Amino acid sequence: MGGLRGRGIGLVEIAVILVVIGILLSIGAGLFKVLVKNTKFVESKEVVLSLKEAILGYALTRGKLPCDSTETCSSPQKRFNELARAVDSWGNPLIYLYWGQLRDTSDLCSETSTGITVRLCGGDPSCTSPLQIISDVAFVVLSKGENRNKQTAGTGRQDSAITVNIYEYGTNADDDTSDGDASQEGYDDIVEYVTLYQLKDKLCQGTAQCIHGTSPITVFNNTGGTRCFNGTLVGNGVGYQVNPGDSVTVRFTLFSFCVGNDGSFTYSDAVTADADGDCQVNYDGGGSLSDR
Repeated sequence: MGGLRGRGIGLVEIAVILVVIGILLSIGAGLFKVLVKNTKFVESKEVVLSLKEAILGYALTRGKLPCDSTETCSSPQKRFNELARAVDSWGNPLIYLYWGQLRDTSDLCSETSTGITVRLCGGDPSCTSPLQIISDVAFVVLSKGENRNKQTAGTGRQDSAITVNIYEYGTNADDDTSDGDASQEGYDDIVEYVTLYQLKDKLCQGTAQCIHGTSPITVFNNTGGTRCFNGTLVGNGVGYQVNPGDSVTVRFTLFSFCVGNDGSFTYSDAVTADADGDCQVNYDGGGSLSDR
């Protein structure tokens, strides 16, 4: 008598409802999995950044870099993993790679180069045309990422030249073949690095802009008159930039013409004269250079 209104939910309707619920649950589970993955990635990146800052703080306090976790470290020196959290969100210890001389030095501000080079390779597994090459890197900190496969070369103290390739996320690349698993997984290492310039810029009150061997040195004419530096007229008190490997011939000037010969110097001479490491020296005539 009640007609269709009196009929309960049929098996077909129940089946449809169950299918819909199943679809929603599967979508929800997938989204939850992605959310967890992204959360762990973000947390691990923050851990890597925090440890990088802790190492910088140590260098500012001690004037040198900390040891690796596997090294014998004489007091009061500390290992990098004693400075801050050094385990990522997947439970893997972070990796620390550094230039050895920057731990041994008694004056980090006097250091002029390192043997660690970082190449930003983008999505090119062979890294034949890097997007950028960064030289004189002081240290590198990294997480092996979700796949737990260390895909970035190097670990611990380095006393010989090493190149560290950093790839775009997901690139099938692996320049750390020590695990025998080269190019088998998408690159997911989380990497941070600090150059010697950046380190000295924080530590050495401005002298970090000069790194002998790579930075140009400004040589100021301090002779009381105009001189020709390799054909360029340089007035008294004015600077002339000398690049690594350059030799400079200095001449007198007569009515804006370069005449005679007042002396010469090289980039190496300028480095020797630059006692305070600020890449500025004076030319005092003849072959004489003095610090400025």
